[in-house]
Amino acid sequence: MIKKHYRKLYRRWLGRPLSKDEFRYVVKELLVIGKGDSVLVHCSFGNLKPSFSPAEAVEILMEAVGPQGNLLMPYYPEDSIRWLQEGKIFDVRSTPTRSGLLSATFSKYPDVRKSLHPIKSLAVWGKDRDYLISTHHESVTPYDYKSPYFRLSQCKNSKAVGLGVFKNVMVHCAEDIIDAYPKYYHEKMYTAACVDYDKKKIRIKTYVHSRTSRLPPCEYLYQTNCPNYAEYFYRSRRFYTSRCSSIIEHIKMLCNKDLTAEKLSFKQNYIRKILSRINRI
Repeated sequence: MIKKHYRKLYRRWLGRPLSKDEFRYVVKELLVIGKGDSVLVHCSFGNLKPSFSPAEAVEILMEAVGPQGNLLMPYYPEDSIRWLQEGKIFDVRSTPTRSGLLSATFSKYPDVRKSLHPIKSLAVWGKDRDYLISTHHESVTPYDYKSPYFRLSQCKNSKAVGLGVFKNVMVHCAEDIIDAYPKYYHEKMYTAACVDYDKKKIRIKTYVHSRTSRLPPCEYLYQTNCPNYAEYFYRSRRFYTSRCSSIIEHIKMLCNKDLTAEKLSFKQNYIRKILSRINRI
């Protein structure tokens, strides 16, 4: 209820709706999305307060990358741990997403396919679609080497962008593939059922993230000066762009310096406690 009230106030504060031409400017000029790019889109469509439909936004994004590029959006079902504990079946043809209105709209386009994973699926469109999603069902951790997230990072001109949000799941990909990085998964491995496009039921093994006190991915990348990571405010809306490969290399470097998100968060919390004590003196 509180979050819903906050969102309502925030969207009222944004002022007049964002126009279609302004959104096209953000996509092509501010975020510099161009032909042949492979782009992972994180979006809160409501936080854009648009004057256009989600379908029009999808078409602008598809037009920007062109048929020689790739467009990807998270397609997650309900809360991951609850989904697995309740033994629900993820059907790529019919299970709805809780990853937002833009993702739900995008997933309905004829040439869009979803990767076969019970909790961290990606909806994908573009020339490398089948390659990107082909082995996600083999991922024991959702963002590992066999996931479309890692495969995306190997594509030329691959980017992760935020439209109205600062979420960035490529940080989790880096966590999964860097051996020295602390793992934030529940000890139990779950086996979940998925149904593919041929109506075949497949049992998939996966771990699921536990809740931790780590810094949000956006703060981790921003505060540690990740190369090629840029944040923008346009008409009070939040946007960011980052190269996927840069995120992984940057986090590898931080890991070598023993500066993971959790340790950075601990240091910041420690500093806050010291400052609060000083203020009480």
